[in-house]
Amino acid sequence: MIQIRRYGPDDHQAWDKFVEGARNGTFLFQRAFMDYHANRFRDHSLICHDDKRWLAVLPANEAGTTLHSHQGLTYGGLVLAPKTTAGEVMAIMDCIRVYLKRAGFGLWTYKQVPYIYHRQPSEDDEYALWRIGATLRVCNLATAIDLRSPLTAPVEERRGRGQRRATKLGYQVREVRDTAELPALWPIIEQNLAASHNTRPVHTAEEMQLLMTRFPQQIRCWVAEREQQVEGIVVLFECGPVAHSQYPHATAEGKQNGVMDLLFLHIIDYYRRERADVRYFDFGISNENEGRFLNEGLQAQKEGFGARGVTYRQWEIPV
Repeated sequence: MIQIRRYGPDDHQAWDKFVEGARNGTFLFQRAFMDYHANRFRDHSLICHDDKRWLAVLPANEAGTTLHSHQGLTYGGLVLAPKTTAGEVMAIMDCIRVYLKRAGFGLWTYKQVPYIYHRQPSEDDEYALWRIGATLRVCNLATAIDLRSPLTAPVEERRGRGQRRATKLGYQVREVRDTAELPALWPIIEQNLAASHNTRPVHTAEEMQLLMTRFPQQIRCWVAEREQQVEGIVVLFECGPVAHSQYPHATAEGKQNGVMDLLFLHIIDYYRRERADVRYFDFGISNENEGRFLNEGLQAQKEGFGARGVTYRQWEIPV
């Protein structure tokens, strides 16, 4: 019999061990990542189990009478054990709805884990969502490169020109190993987001320092610089089979000189040559307004590196 219960601090180690072995788990679901912003979100993660084993976990937080796939995470949904079947996933969905109704919730928002992050096929939840009449509320379009596919689109000439221009001007790429450098680099990101979108980065420099300290193998940072002056930065999250670009930004001069082309082509080449365990390079989404507006210029830039579309979906489930 499937049972649903709320995650508690005593479950920390068992939760992390489960996520590590899950077929669609990434380090974003580790408690050390989820809990760094516990002051912003009231955690209400769920554990789904039978009499013998954990079948799935649901990273989540509550806000009023709504249970959200964790709002501090890019994606979420059910994180599944390798042996969990489609029939069990459908039963889990029904049991969670019963749990939520009894707990006084009226709505459940559900973010799927995009398929490129799966270690094994794990779209059982999408079928279950369709079966229970869930509504697709948000569909964001990301762009990713399959680093192992011979069908990957060629890099556009303008991206190559930017790389050659930056190289000719003396820019070099290096990986940032010392987190003490981050506070000096973060203004590049902050100024770009303020000027382009009137927003701030999700993470402060101090939060990123903390996360890089906790996950030194999964969170990496590259910069492009000349004469010891950094003019471009990319932060990457390594999530199982995916390297996900988080903060790709450059100074005004760096943009003009092609440093982002230099950075991305250098990093993509690194993952192609050196990392057989990473299959996809994900540039992230190009949407605003919950997917209804596509920034076509940004999308075209990413497609210029050979990337093509992957959707990030969010569903709404009445309880």
